[in-house]
This record gives sequence, C-alpha cells and structure tokens, in this order.
Amino acid sequence: MKTKILIAIALITQTMTLTLNAQTFTDVTASTNLPDSIDGFFVQSFDFNNDNKIDIIYPSVNGNVYQFFINNGNGTFTDITTSSGLQINKFSFLRFADINKDGLSDIVSAIDSSGYAIMRVYNQVTTNVFTDITSNLNFPNPLQGVVSSLMDFDTDGDIDILIATRVGNRSYKAIRSNLNSGTLSYDTLVTMINLDPVLASNELPNSVRSADFDNDGDEDIVYQRFCGTCGLQGNGNFYGHKFGFIRNDGNGVFVEASGINGIGNFPRIPIVWDYNNDGKYDLVSGSTDNVSNMQGSRVYVSEGNGNGTFTDMTNTTQLYDGVRRYYNFINVTDFNNDSYQDVYAEVDGGSVPEAKLFQNNSFGPFTNVASTYGLNFNRSFLNGGHTWFDYDNDGDVDLFASLNNGILKVMKNNTSGKNWIEMRLYGCATNTDAYGVRVEVKFNGKTVALTPSQGFPYMGSDLHLGLDNANIIDTIAVYWHRSAPLYLTNVNANQKLNIYEVQNGSCFACTNVSTIYNYINVTTYDTVTTFIAVTDTLIIDAQLTGIPAPNNINTIKIYPNPASTHIYIDNGNYANMNGYSVEIRNAAGALVFGSLINQQQFYIDLSSWSGNGTYFVRIFDPSNNVISLKKLIIQ
Repeated sequence: MKTKILIAIALITQTMTLTLNAQTFTDVTASTNLPDSIDGFFVQSFDFNNDNKIDIIYPSVNGNVYQFFINNGNGTFTDITTSSGLQINKFSFLRFADINKDGLSDIVSAIDSSGYAIMRVYNQVTTNVFTDITSNLNFPNPLQGVVSSLMDFDTDGDIDILIATRVGNRSYKAIRSNLNSGTLSYDTLVTMINLDPVLASNELPNSVRSADFDNDGDEDIVYQRFCGTCGLQGNGNFYGHKFGFIRNDGNGVFVEASGINGIGNFPRIPIVWDYNNDGKYDLVSGSTDNVSNMQGSRVYVSEGNGNGTFTDMTNTTQLYDGVRRYYNFINVTDFNNDSYQDVYAEVDGGSVPEAKLFQNNSFGPFTNVASTYGLNFNRSFLNGGHTWFDYDNDGDVDLFASLNNGILKVMKNNTSGKNWIEMRLYGCATNTDAYGVRVEVKFNGKTVALTPSQGFPYMGSDLHLGLDNANIIDTIAVYWHRSAPLYLTNVNANQKLNIYEVQNGSCFACTNVSTIYNYINVTTYDTVTTFIAVTDTLIIDAQLTGIPAPNNINTIKIYPNPASTHIYIDNGNYANMNGYSVEIRNAAGALVFGSLINQQQFYIDLSSWSGNGTYFVRIFDPSNNVISLKKLIIQ
C-alpha cells in the first residue's frame, strides 16, 4: 500500500512540475504597440538612443525600408521611423556604433552590389534624429568588397569597417577611422591580410566574427570561407562553407592560423559564446550537412582552448536530431538564468519545420525544450529573424521572432526565481561601445567570458548573464583596450550596471554626470544609486634581466592612485617574473606589504596601514636588486 501511495505522489509531483514548466513564455504582441506584420529576415535589437532601454528594428511591409521602434520602458514601443529621418533599405546589412565618439550611437548600412559595397552612414545628431553623413567621410570609391563587420582592428579607440575583398587578391581590408579634432573620415584602406595563399580557387572570404580568442588583448577573427560551387549535393541548394581563423598579433600583423575543428562542411555564420563557463570564447554555428556518414544536419560547437585553437564538441553537445535540415538562423541566450547559455535555432526541412530551444545542461547533451516552454512554432517556412533581449527590464530575456506569412511574435519570458546581472560598457580611450573588450565574471566557482563584440549576441548592446543561485558575484573584470583593467568585487546580483572607462579624469560618454566615475552601479535604468570612483593608475615598466627584447619589459599597474580604502596590483605578464618580488614601505621605512610576484593580481586592504601620505613601491629582481622605485599616495 505504501508503495502505491509513493508512486501516486511521484506521478502527481511530476505532473505538477511539467504543468508549472509548460507555457512559461506568453504572447504579448498585442500589448507592445508593435505592428504584428513584418517583411524580411532581419529582426535586430540595440539601444540606439542610449536611454538604457533596448529598442527594436525590423523590415516594414509598407515600403522598402526598416522600421525603428524605441522602447518606452513600460512594455510598449513607439515608431520613430519618420521622425528619425531614417529611410534605410530593408535588405541592408545594419551595424550600430558610436563612430564619431560623441556618446550617441550611429548606424552603418551596406548592400553588396556585384562585388561592390554601397554604404551609407547615419549620424545621430541628437536623440532619435539622424542625418546621412556619407558624403562627408571620403570613403574609397568605388569600394570593392563586402562589408563584413565593425571592429577596432588596431585597438586605437576608433571603430573601423572590415571589408571582404573578392576580386583580385582575396583579402580582408579595413577602412580605417580617422578622427581628428572632431572631424571624422574613412579615407584610408588598409590590407589586413591576403588570403590567396590559403583559400582554394573556388573559395571567397565572407562574414566574420571577432573576439580575443587567444587572450592577448586584441581581437582575432573567425571568417567564413564561402564556396558557391563546392560541396553541392542533393538538390543543389546547399553551399559549402568552411571557417578559418585569423590571429591578430598586434601592430597591424594578422596571421591566417588554421582551420577550426568542429565546424562542418556547410556551416552558417558563427556565434561567439562561452558555453561551458570556463572563461574562454567558444563558437557555435548552424549548418546543413548532407554528408552521408553524418547524423543529419546539426549545430556545430567548437570549444575554444584560450590560445586560438578549438576542439570539436559537436558529438558531446548533440545539437541535432538525425534529420537532414537547414539549421539556418541560431542564437544563444540564457533564457532560464541558470548561468549556462542555451541555443535557439530556426530549422527548415525535414517533416516538421520548427523552432528548437536547446537547453544547456552544463555537461553532456543539450535538450530540446521548445514545446515545454511554448516556443515550438511549427510552420512551413521560418523567416529567420529573431532577437532576444529583456524588453520589460525584469531580469530575464524575452523573444522577438519573425514567423511565416509576415507575423511578428513577442514572447514574454515568465521564468523566474534565479539571479542575474546585466552590464553595459562605455569606453573612452577604448572605442565607445567597448567592442572587443574582454569581460570575465566569476561566481560559484565559474568564470564566464563575455564581450560586447557584434558577434556576441547578448541583448544588443548589453551583456546579460544568469547567475543561478548566486547572490554575490566574486569579481567582474573588465580588460579595457587602452587603460588599466577594472576589477569589481563582491557585486550584488539582480541589478543593471553601467560601467565607464576613464581617461585623464573625464569621459565624453558620461557628460551628464557631474563627477566622472569609472563605473556607475544602477539598480534601475533610471535611478543612479551608488558611485564608486577609480582615478589615475600608477604604471611601472619593470625591465627584466636575462630576457631578450622586446619581451624584457613587463608593465605592472597599481590603482587607484591616490587610494583611500584599497589598491589593486595587476602584475601583467607575471609568468616572466619568476623570482621577482614587490614590496611597499611607508615614509618611515616600515614594510606594509611584500610578496613574490607569483599571481595575476593582488588586492590589498589599506585599513591596517599607518595613516595617509606617501608610500614607496619597489620591484626586486631574483638577485634582490631594485629594478624600479615608484611613489604611491594614500589619502
């Protein structure tokens, strides 16, 4: 009898659990004031008016243009297409960035026309009002190639435009930004790398994704090797694409390093993510795989090893169902805030075309839970447009999807109970949008790598991260391109952070704040609650003995300086400093800190130090010779 009762309880519990989990997304399209009709593939999200609310852009059914809708912050949107002055062809490639560093986001649009790029640039002159400034920018004309991405390829703080050139030498080129005294031009075309030696005769360079895959401080490139004539099988509609990896060695040197393990014969444009929370950037790509010995088409996963190489994890993650399909458009998002990124895929082909939501179970195969959460849209054709972002500012990401027959669906995420953090970065010496900046978030023994790169699809311009049950983040590390790293410790969960880089005590991106701070802690997007200042940085260029140039200089950074409550010592490339040590003494000569330089960073609490004033920092070589002496101010 007891056994039967226990079985009955188990069945009831399981039924209750499934009931609670089912339909946890709700269709709220009608309440958003968005037209529910859409024409085209592309649905995009970005906070283009910089009010800390993510806006949405999608193709109009009335006319040949994109429609722009600003987020009102109350679950509704307003159409500003006409008042904004934006009349952009809906088949254009769109990218957003503050190209003239005035703190307002601008728009770059481009269309490929028989191998030539037709490009327009729209400057946001005041909030929600744009003007076409293309004729003022002195673009090379004609511009041969396909616009691939926006990135700061030379880490000089300005946004450059990447071009894939397919005629003559097949190569990637950068239209370099020249911003002098507020005057912007794009009149310099730089060849980054010639790919003729590595590409097959029928391959062409195409779209790219960028991130610091080898963790050396600059953006590397994963590029699509487009092939319209190779690998055709079946009905001839499948194109053979492969991926290559271009390593950025700095100082304008780019090296085609290798192919990428784990990307199949027919991959789509890749997405950068950290699927296993190990602090290294990984890749995921949809595909159509028609090779007979494969288990149908699949989503390929390549695990980054942190040094510019990748390991195939496709068979481990098992993002496929054994049926030959198009995994056309995929995206990654942590829909349930469990800290692991999930995969949303739009799938054509097979007996039942559908949307799939693959839940990341942290180890082993992913699980398709689309039907459990009410997102298993079945239809004869998927338009291929969707975006995820937290439109209602409740801490979880919502889905905006383009269905067949020109229907837009807004699916509100009702999953709750787990913690989260949202971050937005503002560069100053670094490019305003902080594209390519590495962010590491450490909590619960995990290290998650994020970046605001345009290949890292977190809520448009924001970084969203689920924290599972963590109430406190141990460390958020922001590795700016052109200033000292910023380390935030013991950060509370369930809040939104605007993080600002500071240069010489000022920053154009936060001119609305009377005092400039390195980051602003914002619990809601409209109320600033806490300010924490980080000012100048003490730079120590330690000359190492017994190491040939140019590797004989290691830069150590101590900040803030002046300091009051604590300091950080960032030891740079400390692996080269075996046997070296650092000590700090007060003006009376008393030792207040001393250690071998055997770790990346020291955090020093100043509460036990003996008063304010000047302190002296010394760096010693293994023979105990002083190789550097600097002053540190405590106030």
